[in-house]
Parts: sequence; structure tokens; C-alpha cells
Amino acid sequence: MSLRSRTPSRMARALCLALLTLGGTAFAVPMPPGGVGTPHGQTAAGTPSLAGVVVQDKVIPFDCGAAFHGTLQSRVVRSNSLGTLDFYYRIINDATSVNGIRLVRAVDFSQAPTADADYRLDGSGTAAPSLITRVEASGDLVNFAFDDSPIDPGESSRLFYVRSGRTNYDAAGGIYITDSFTTCVVHETFRPLP
Repeated sequence: MSLRSRTPSRMARALCLALLTLGGTAFAVPMPPGGVGTPHGQTAAGTPSLAGVVVQDKVIPFDCGAAFHGTLQSRVVRSNSLGTLDFYYRIINDATSVNGIRLVRAVDFSQAPTADADYRLDGSGTAAPSLITRVEASGDLVNFAFDDSPIDPGESSRLFYVRSGRTNYDAAGGIYITDSFTTCVVHETFRPLP
């Protein structure tokens, strides 16, 4: 056997290096209808397709009385590399609230048959979802559970998102916010369209 046959080719070395590099990369949680996953947090540096242009952004107040109240940020970002829309949310629980927020449910995602979800590490906020589920056969609801790290009074969540694979949207969506006992409904959030 010659020395040449024992030495890996440049292509084989490059392939091994690429596989090792990808092995350390975390990806958003795939969310087909019925999907369940544990988010890991993403950055634009680690997932370049997250970089994009903010198409629309608004802050909407919510009030569930003394239990909890605050603001919801609803944002649409168009990915620079993919051209598709990502739907971001951030919850700020007012310091005068009594309870921490444990679940945020994004409604009206049935028009996104394939979706990924996660949260951003490269931004403000402290609380991050510990579990993401997509319920119903249509995949209409995407749940972000903050059981391990509730959004306590005076705190805010990290930006969390659903990658829709879609290029159109409107402001007829909804968000349910709950502390396990009380639920607030926030209307006119952004949602994907076909």
C-alpha cells in the first residue's frame, strides 16, 4: 500500500472539518404540527439566516388586572438570505404585577406548514422559553412555555420567534399570555399568510 492511499485527500479533510463544524452548531427547533422541542437559543452570528430587515414592529399593552400586566412586542423580520418572514415576540411583565408569566401562545400559524421556533441570545431580556410545542392538526397554535424561567414582575423575556417560511403577513393574529391561572388575549399581532 502506498503512502498516498493512507493520506486523506484534501476533499476528505475538508468534508471532515465541515462535519465537525456543523456538529457544534445549534439549530432552531423544527415545529411541524404536533411538534415538541427544547429551544437552545440562537444568534445571528451562529445562524446567519436570522439576520434581516425589520418589516414592522409594534408594542401592545395587555392588562390582566393585579395578576399581571405589561407590554407585548410583536415584530416581523424578513430574512436577508431566505427572503421569508420570521415572527418575533417579547413580553415585558410590569414591576407592579403579582405573578410571573409562564406561557405565551401564538395563534394563527396554520398558514405556515413548516416552521422553526427558538429564542435569541443576542438581545435583551432574561427569561427564555424552556419548551416549545405546536398543537392541533393544523399547527395553528405555537406554545412557548416559560416553566423553568418565568417572566417575573419587572422582567422581560428574550425575543422568541417562529420562522414561517412565508413571505406575506397581516396584523390579524393573536397571542394568549398566562400565569397558569389567568389568561390575557392580545389581538392584532402579526401572523403569516400564504
